[in-house]
Amino acid sequence: MGKNEKPKWHEGLDHKGLKTGDVFLETTRMNWRRLMSYLSAAIRKIGGIKYNHARALINENGELYAIEAVYPEVVKTPWIDIINDDEIEAVMILRAKDVDQIDEAKYIAEAKALVGLPYDKPALLLHQLVQQITKRIKLNIWIGRIKKKAMGMWYCYEIVAYLRRDIFPKFWRIDPEDEFIPHPIWDVIFKNKGVK
Repeated sequence: MGKNEKPKWHEGLDHKGLKTGDVFLETTRMNWRRLMSYLSAAIRKIGGIKYNHARALINENGELYAIEAVYPEVVKTPWIDIINDDEIEAVMILRAKDVDQIDEAKYIAEAKALVGLPYDKPALLLHQLVQQITKRIKLNIWIGRIKKKAMGMWYCYEIVAYLRRDIFPKFWRIDPEDEFIPHPIWDVIFKNKGVK
């Protein structure tokens, strides 16, 4: 690395070892000139979470992609675009202990079927806000859509929970910090300390 070159978030990551079903969590770097950067900071503050964004990784014909909700819709992002994203600060990649039992073709098909569906602004900006506030007073109230009615619009943690709804049956109201990240199904396969 050159004298003025900054370290990349992915230093030390075995890219070729990533599998369909791995979950990529990130902290987005604050950029005062980007509106979505403020939303990322608000998500971390209100939700009390470190990682404001989640991506479901798929390996399709030897090429790695992420299925993610990025306003205004769900997209399929090539891995090289994630590698080159200088807005990523901290990363944790989770792998399910049962990853080798996942029906990979079904997982990929279900993930790709979400591409193009709209971003779930109400769930992220209102429903999750109410849930996080009421959780602090031990009520944990969900005011959003549930079950099949929740499947028309998506936010990032909702996607990764939906793709493992065998473990997270209430994927539409997933709490990243209390339910998703600490679940015993996950092994942490990569974690950086954050890039300054």
